Amino acid sequence: MTERSREEPPPQRRGEPRFPKHFVIRYRLLTGGNWHISTLRDMSQTGARFFCEEVFPPQTLLMVELGLPVFDPPRQFPVRIIWNRAKAGNIGMAEHGVAFEGDARIVDLIASALKRSQKGHGHDD
Repeated sequence: MTERSREEPPPQRRGEPRFPKHFVIRYRLLTGGNWHISTLRDMSQTGARFFCEEVFPPQTLLMVELGLPVFDPPRQFPVRIIWNRAKAGNIGMAEHGVAFEGDARIVDLIASALKRSQKGHGHDD
């Protein structure tokens, strides 16, 4: 296996493609509490993946603040935990898959931002 092939994601089986986006995000419970910092692993028009120290059960509602370069200032979005997975190589870290909550304007805003970030910039890893 070459170095390049290890970096390429496996074929996707989902309706919306995920784009690798390694930006810092902030998250907290939707009901309030302290903000925590994480790194966004990737995102699509309808959801995202990130690692965090806590393991949130499915259906937990969080507020996520995305500071993508195309968002100025950063935007906050409610998300619902869809799945979680502890990673053996990341002691104390769990990967979470989330879906953006709310109306279609959130999905449209993220779709527009993803398209703008892909045009002429390649991957923003």
